[in-house]
Amino acid sequence: MIQKILNFSKPILITVSIFTGFLGGVIFTVYNAPSLISQLEGSSTSNTNQADITRHLNHLLESVTQDDANNAETWSQIANAYYDIQDYPKAIEAYLKLVTLADDTSIIYQDLGVAYRRNNQFPQAIEAFEKAVEQNPENLQALFNIGVVQYHDLNDEPSAVATWKKVAEMKPDFQLSTGQTIQQLLEKLK
Repeated sequence: MIQKILNFSKPILITVSIFTGFLGGVIFTVYNAPSLISQLEGSSTSNTNQADITRHLNHLLESVTQDDANNAETWSQIANAYYDIQDYPKAIEAYLKLVTLADDTSIIYQDLGVAYRRNNQFPQAIEAFEKAVEQNPENLQALFNIGVVQYHDLNDEPSAVATWKKVAEMKPDFQLSTGQTIQQLLEKLK
């Protein structure tokens, strides 16, 4: 009799064991595998950073409306946060506000010019870069950026080369983000 029970239970025990192993494997995989959301295109730590930036931005905007409305440091953070989340129109507004509050505006005008360029407002970008150079004639990055807009956005190579020659006259070893010098760039364009 016991033998009959064991013979009958064996397939059930094997089935239960297989099912238990399968279920355990599924549970293990679910808890240890990365989520599908993290694997989707465009889902990365930059999205997390963007969410963090947005939270920080909202906090800054609350402080501006309360008691910090004319704090240049706060407006600088707001402008940079809007730029970082690629809301260029709001970044431009914030940089324009910051220009009225800050003492040294050369870098602010340079950042404003970059925001204008990102927003496809090329004449305004050049104007902002020119103001940056006017505020600080040694701001070679702003001067170089004028040439970038002239060359890449306005398709005006002669003006860009003339602008970049000014940079080269002031600092022949001026480094581009590509690692080459301004002199090397000008040689390449000849």
